[in-house]
Amino acid sequence: MTKPKKALVSILDRMARVCLGFITLVFAFALPLTSDWFAGLTLASTYPLLTGIVAWDPFYAVFDAIKTRFVDYHIFH
Repeated sequence: MTKPKKALVSILDRMARVCLGFITLVFAFALPLTSDWFAGLTLASTYPLLTGIVAWDPFYAVFDAIKTRFVDYHIFH
């Protein structure tokens, strides 16, 4: 039996990410922007929205793997 995967993003971090992504997306649609700025804001809003909804961040996963693989906490105890 395998252990279930835990979410790498906490609930407060998830709420902040979803709010930030939603606000950025609202600004992209509400402001009179050129197509370059509109595309940039919509693209920038997708990362926090998706990582907040899914509760998994690829950067957190990489840093967690590095930490568990290469950092030895036994020398500090």
